[in-house]
Amino acid sequence: MRTMHDGILIGLNTVMNDNPQLNTRHLPPKDFPYPQPRPIILDTSLRTPLDCKLIVNYRNGTGIQPWIICGRAKSWAGVESPTAQPREERRALLEAAGARVLEVGMTEEKVDLQQALALLAELGLQSIMVGRLRDEEGSPIVDVNIVTVAPTLIGATGIPATGALERLPKLEPIANAIFGKDAVFAFRSR
Repeated sequence: MRTMHDGILIGLNTVMNDNPQLNTRHLPPKDFPYPQPRPIILDTSLRTPLDCKLIVNYRNGTGIQPWIICGRAKSWAGVESPTAQPREERRALLEAAGARVLEVGMTEEKVDLQQALALLAELGLQSIMVGRLRDEEGSPIVDVNIVTVAPTLIGATGIPATGALERLPKLEPIANAIFGKDAVFAFRSR
């Protein structure tokens, strides 16, 4: 499914908790390489680890350059950096490690998602697979929700499976498929 998208958008929590690669793998061999999606990280305050797999894979030539979307510098005026380094120093370290840092405005102390998506469109990304962004529940920005069910159980420290059920968006099923051991379901928001 990743080969069908120009990029994969995830939040900083996914980088910190899962350290994903976001590349294509476990696919049947063919004569030419599969297209790799651009890894895109929403990281308001530039806390992406310099040694995360997305950056390391790019440096090693096994991945595409990750883009990190952060809040615009003027949005952080007078705000202490949540990392040990000052903001511009942290940005320089991430760029030297191989990431491209993109700035957008902020809303409620977070990256403005509409500005981020508009910037990605300006940069030529037409189709973006969105990972687990908690702020996206029920957002009209999401056209299609794709759920992959893997044969893995979430433990006591995992993401809660229940919550404010009345806030969940209404979904219309549009497709489903089996990929190896995973079941994939696609839904359109009503």
